[in-house]
Amino acid sequence: MLYVPPHLAKTVQPPNIPVVEATPNGGLFLAATTETFKTDNPVHLEAARHIGHATRHLNVGKGAEKRPQKQKIMYLDPDTGVWSAIG
Repeated sequence: MLYVPPHLAKTVQPPNIPVVEATPNGGLFLAATTETFKTDNPVHLEAARHIGHATRHLNVGKGAEKRPQKQKIMYLDPDTGVWSAIG
């Protein structure tokens, strides 16, 4: 799940994922699923990758766009509250 603030939302081409919502203030809310995100569900992982691809330009510094970027998908375990990298 990702919130893109209004000043950046206009630079994002919304991906084809289960949840794409424009917020009243002009922001953009993206979520890979309406269910609990499961790291063993390939549909959830693919949707998360689409979010990462659609927003990767927001995560690069000056000159970084010339370097190959491998995005890590982060998962918050609701039971433990621990973030883990997946994929």
